[in-house]
Amino acid sequence: MLFRSDWATEERRQDMNHFMARLIFCFFAEDTEIFQPSGIFTQTIEQMSERDSSNTHEVISTLFHAMNVDFSERESTKLPVWARKFPYVNGGLFQHKHKTPTFTRRSRQAIIDAGELDWSAINPDIFGSMIQAVITPEHRGGLGMHYTSVPNIMKVIEPLFLNELNEEFESGKYEPKRLNKLLERLGKIKIFDPACGSGNFLIIAYKELRFLEIKILLQLQELQKAATGFEPYQLELIPKAQLTLAAQYQPTLFSRIELAQFFGIELDDFAHEIAILSLWLAQHQMNQKFKQVLGESTPTLPLQAGGNIVHGNATRVDWEKVCPKKEYDEIYILGNPPYLGGKGQSKEQKADMDLVFKGFKNYKELFKSVIQGFKMLVSGQVKADDMAGPIGLVKVVDDVKQNNSGFLIWLTALLSINVGIFNLLPFPALDGGRIIFVILEMFGIKVNKKLEEKVHFVGIIILVGLFVLITGNDIKKLF
Repeated sequence: MLFRSDWATEERRQDMNHFMARLIFCFFAEDTEIFQPSGIFTQTIEQMSERDSSNTHEVISTLFHAMNVDFSERESTKLPVWARKFPYVNGGLFQHKHKTPTFTRRSRQAIIDAGELDWSAINPDIFGSMIQAVITPEHRGGLGMHYTSVPNIMKVIEPLFLNELNEEFESGKYEPKRLNKLLERLGKIKIFDPACGSGNFLIIAYKELRFLEIKILLQLQELQKAATGFEPYQLELIPKAQLTLAAQYQPTLFSRIELAQFFGIELDDFAHEIAILSLWLAQHQMNQKFKQVLGESTPTLPLQAGGNIVHGNATRVDWEKVCPKKEYDEIYILGNPPYLGGKGQSKEQKADMDLVFKGFKNYKELFKSVIQGFKMLVSGQVKADDMAGPIGLVKVVDDVKQNNSGFLIWLTALLSINVGIFNLLPFPALDGGRIIFVILEMFGIKVNKKLEEKVHFVGIIILVGLFVLITGNDIKKLF
């Protein structure tokens, strides 16, 4: 056992989570120039704690306390001299008094050995896989927790917002005003993951926005150099009166993207702590990259707010209180929500579902409702004027949002199932139509490929015609 027996309890779990988050930060900080000199945290533990581990917890507690005391207050708090050389960290990481576990001789040595490793290359987005590895399969499965890899995260954020932002950069590449406007936009975007786990989606989104910001600033410098013939640092030596208007358009070299733009909700307390920590680490890494490329950067310490990550149940927490929205806010909701089939849900999880769909008693009959809708369409009970296409759906969604925002979840599910079922209809050009030809071949009925292509082509023409008709009706309704 690495820690004393009284720490192997459920009551101590939250304290242990906080301790591990603080420990990881300190290991990272002493290897990445946040703490000076390199290795100071591990060396202090080794030098100031007894070999029998009797005071190891006191030494570590003192260090954690020191990191929450501003330099101006350190003499009055009577910190030991060896603790005063540690920086003021702030950011909430060391704000609250959480107990430090009591150590065994073995666990003291394990802490020292871990600190002697190189933590500078640690990538915050691996914490998700770490959590999945240390949490028992039963606990992980019960929460529906699954680690999402970086490539899969990119598949979400690229079409959601990143591709559009990069296109805006490329199209305005030679227009300083557009580039600066894009910088302002990056500083206002909000990213929200209501089931954030260890924060992987938020971390990758944060990094990608910072990388784009660096590209924009570099491009502004290039435009400036092209207009003046001077390097950015030389412009400060030239009287403004001698500069052209283009030359005065000098980009300010600081990041506009803050962790406060990132929001999350997480049920698991350890994952919640790691999400906050991971965002801090990602911020430091990007600050270093920013300084490496542009020569300047915002200091990492003292830490700023580590994102707006709330510990709670996303089905019961008011999302707007976590991520407040204003009329013109640009907010992107993303993530990989936990999933458990109906049979695998606990009583509490079923109650969560009932709460989300409160007022919609027939949500469990959603599939049947969709089938009934198709029957009404085929039987002629639904007129053409009653149907809506992409334009009409925009109005429907807006009406629902204005009158009952909670119904949006229901509407989203309804539309998704509609699309899925429609695609399976035995109609040419749809997947359902193609399945028919596959079934025929399974029974040994050979179908001429050219004939099959013609059938699907006719189906496409009919679908396009239907699309034009419905869209035309939508446009008529607007006027």
